[in-house]
Amino acid sequence: MSDTTQLITTLNDKVQLLLSKIEKQQEVLSDKKQEVAKLSEQLTEKQQQMQELKAENEALKKARKNEPVEAKHDAEEMKAKISELVKEIDNCISLLKV
Repeated sequence: MSDTTQLITTLNDKVQLLLSKIEKQQEVLSDKKQEVAKLSEQLTEKQQQMQELKAENEALKKARKNEPVEAKHDAEEMKAKISELVKEIDNCISLLKV
């Protein structure tokens, strides 16, 4: 019976060791699941930021395309004002000559 008792004790020790290892692995698994959830949340946030940046980029591209037309229009306005001022200066000079 002594051999049987010793065998049962050894078996019991091994089972306890296995249960201990299973608990540790379950803790590790739980930690990893939390880490995956956290990383998944970060990924979602980064994807949202990327979408916002893409939208902002598109808006800037559209604004840039419209810019040359506005700049051309502004240049034409400035030329017209300069021409008007030159005419006024010519008129003032002609009045001073008289």
